[in-house]
Amino acid sequence: MIGRLDDEAVADGFQKPAHELGYAFDQEALSRLIELSNGYPYFIQAYGKATWNASDSNPIAVDAVKRGEPVVRAELDQGLYVSRWQRATPLGREYLAAMAAIGETCTSSQVAKHMNRMS
Repeated sequence: MIGRLDDEAVADGFQKPAHELGYAFDQEALSRLIELSNGYPYFIQAYGKATWNASDSNPIAVDAVKRGEPVVRAELDQGLYVSRWQRATPLGREYLAAMAAIGETCTSSQVAKHMNRMS
């Protein structure tokens, strides 16, 4: 399993394929993409594709990133999150709901406390 990538690797994940086709992301667009993808390879692919499809300039500007964001959110909601929810056990769903209630970043101990399962 591939974990989160550092910002330099994320930037390469966006820039290298674009460069191979004679394009580049401007710095503002690249910074936003790094932030949105949060180092996750699947998110890099999704945001890269949506931004590429939304772009009408070279270098690719932050406006294309903004136009692609709702496309990626919809894709993630339907493709990634819904399928994981459907495959989860009842306890797994309780865990996922607790994570969502806590916020974007949380630890297992925070989730256990939220679920009243601290030992």
